[in-house]
Amino acid sequence: MGDDLMAIGEHCSVPDCGQRDFLPFKCDCCSRVFCLQHRTYSNHACEKAGEKQLELIVCPLCAKSVRLNGRDANIAFEEHTKSGCDPQNYNKVHKKPRCPVHGCKEKLATINTYHCKLCQQRVCIKHRHACDHGCDETQAMAKQLAAASARQRGFLGQVQSALRFSAGSSPAAAMGSGKGAVAAALGASDAGNTVKGSAERRKQMLQAQQSG
Repeated sequence: MGDDLMAIGEHCSVPDCGQRDFLPFKCDCCSRVFCLQHRTYSNHACEKAGEKQLELIVCPLCAKSVRLNGRDANIAFEEHTKSGCDPQNYNKVHKKPRCPVHGCKEKLATINTYHCKLCQQRVCIKHRHACDHGCDETQAMAKQLAAASARQRGFLGQVQSALRFSAGSSPAAAMGSGKGAVAAALGASDAGNTVKGSAERRKQMLQAQQSG
């Protein structure tokens, strides 16, 4: 039983350690095994750590990442400023866009940005509704719906007037004149007052509600 337990695990590869670890760590650079204390690159002085260990500094002038590659941070920064440093990139990284609505200075970030599917603008949450950020397509649709509604009200008014006019006549005459008035009103109405036109208007209204 004791021999079986001793067969489990491996010894730490650090010469001065040699501790037997039942759950050893294998270095992904040098492929040797180590104990818990010497598992890191620095603690076992891994000669191949530079292949995977990545150290960076962020340039305060252009906001780009600069790899150290074993160099001192000051030396790496100085070499970067002489070669690939572009101060104009700093504004591209740190300058956040603002809401395009006139008078609004809200900075747009991930949590407060709304992308309008109609006009493709990115606005703040406060101006997410189409009428608040001047969405041209939505305004045109609203005008069409208003015009269709006005035509419908005019048609209903004509029918009601015809029915009231025929109320004073005899029943037969009233029925005949009423039907004639309704037919005349239907004939005078444009294509937007037909069943097809009403269905089209309802479709437009549903699309406007879904977009809003």
